Amino acid sequence: MNTLLFDIILLQAARILANLIIMGSGVMVRAFTQGYRQALANASKNGVAQEAVQNMKRGSKMMTEAKARQILGVFENYDMGRGSEEV
Repeated sequence: MNTLLFDIILLQAARILANLIIMGSGVMVRAFTQGYRQALANASKNGVAQEAVQNMKRGSKMMTEAKARQILGVFENYDMGRGSEEV
């Protein structure tokens, strides 16, 4: 009889814990999305987003095709259509 009562109490406790975890995760997701939206709004007000894009354009250096081929170990006359077993 005692084990049956213990099992019932344990099952109820597990259900309560599961409900708390689900509700808590929902609150956390809502808070995160609200904070993310606010951060985006602040960034667009301050011009941070546009400045970041401009910095990326100015700071990025394009890799030449020759350098990419050297890194990948691919020669200029390499046939991309061939399978790896033929290489």
